[in-house]
Amino acid sequence: MLGEDMSFEPSSEDAPAAAAPTESFAAADVEDDEADFFANSSVPMSVETASPSFSSPSAPGTPAAIPEAIAKWRAERDAKIEAQEAEARTQAAEMRKEAAAALEKWRSERNAKIANAARANRDAESALKAKESPSGATDVNPWVRVADNVDLTTKGQRSTKDVSRMRSVMVQLKTNAPVRSGVNV
Repeated sequence: MLGEDMSFEPSSEDAPAAAAPTESFAAADVEDDEADFFANSSVPMSVETASPSFSSPSAPGTPAAIPEAIAKWRAERDAKIEAQEAEARTQAAEMRKEAAAALEKWRSERNAKIANAARANRDAESALKAKESPSGATDVNPWVRVADNVDLTTKGQRSTKDVSRMRSVMVQLKTNAPVRSGVNV
């Protein structure tokens, strides 16, 4: 045990009978068999990848002949595609023209509305200035102007609070202004 050689060499009596043919089978034999298989097959091999390449069966560098039916179909398809693209271009041009006309119409309407609103604002401002006294003197009763600026009608009230007392006080102050002694009005 201590001085014995530990290498194992199988003897013919230790090996089973079926293992004998596989011992003589070498890796070089496998590579040769694969090369023979692909060399005899009808599928061309790519040298770099050692796998079948699925290119045309014609020799490299020579143009493949295209059948007449396929060439005719391709020509018809190309013509059809070109016609569709031309139709799409004309439709796009028409849509751009219509959009430009619609945009110009919208701009002119918008400018007209702006001009009308500006004219209405100028008219309202001139009416308000005409309503004021030309000399700049105020009315004897200042509550008249206050009542003019406040809506004293009961229609269309948005608030839920009762403001009837305030309205009645303002109407009363408008009609009967309090007289303050010693103050020049």
